[in-house]
Amino acid sequence: MSIRLLKHLRDELIHTGVVQNTPEFCRSWLGRSEGYIRVLRYNRIEPSVETLAICSNKLGHYAARLNGSDVEQHKQWAARLIDLKTLCDQAIAQQAEAVRREPERMGAINIYDYMNVIVPRISKWVLQLQKSALRFFCGKYLQKLGGDLASPHTAGVGVAHG
Repeated sequence: MSIRLLKHLRDELIHTGVVQNTPEFCRSWLGRSEGYIRVLRYNRIEPSVETLAICSNKLGHYAARLNGSDVEQHKQWAARLIDLKTLCDQAIAQQAEAVRREPERMGAINIYDYMNVIVPRISKWVLQLQKSALRFFCGKYLQKLGGDLASPHTAGVGVAHG
């Protein structure tokens, strides 16, 4: 749907003379590289919401500027740009709705899993970090004092060690 929308927007802007070709449309109106639509088609993916939002914003900006003109044709172009902006906004809303409907993407989790799986893992991780830090700093402290508690060597009985 959205690739067709981009092609429609491109064709409308080329028809009105705002852009000359696809590379110019991709760079100027989408903020992407000149082969953006071709890459979308090849990989069979939809344009990003960011790209649609950039285009929508730009359409709205120029529509507002044209509406401020006293020339009747500018007002007609402004109305057309507003229609195109509405199409972009609808595509953005559709993609947002699709994301909202996917529970795993929205972080849906039941409280049982959270309390019995995630919290113990976090606790172990934090405790392990604390133990590691304590070992490191105790070892460094004892090395500075010249103690031998950090050394793996065994001390003989009656022998001064250290």
